[in-house]
Amino acid sequence: MESIGLLDLPDEILGMSFTKFNTGEAFDSLLDTHDKIDKLVYDPIFTNRLTLFKWSSNNIIDLLYDYVIDRLRFRILPKIYNNIKWLNLEFLSIDHILCFAIYSNLYGLDLFNMPIDETVSVNR
Repeated sequence: MESIGLLDLPDEILGMSFTKFNTGEAFDSLLDTHDKIDKLVYDPIFTNRLTLFKWSSNNIIDLLYDYVIDRLRFRILPKIYNNIKWLNLEFLSIDHILCFAIYSNLYGLDLFNMPIDETVSVNR
């Protein structure tokens, strides 16, 4: 019996699998593992809506680790920022992610864990 590896799957199936991951964590764990995976991870279908926070084991939204945010800012976002149409961000990461580039195709933004008293300054 012949075994089938992950890389033997068609790009479409791999791409569908990637959409189930949290994109920030997926970028961190999948990039630089294989050229085929890198190509798929940077695909506009996968990068048009990004969730850049993580869920803790008790369903609390938390920031990505600093090294993941740095990798996103300096290695990944410069390659995909034009693909991004929607961002899901943890409020404290606004300065690190949102202010880092001009997202020319961005039309949607979800902010999580935003203190109520901060809404005025964000809307200005």
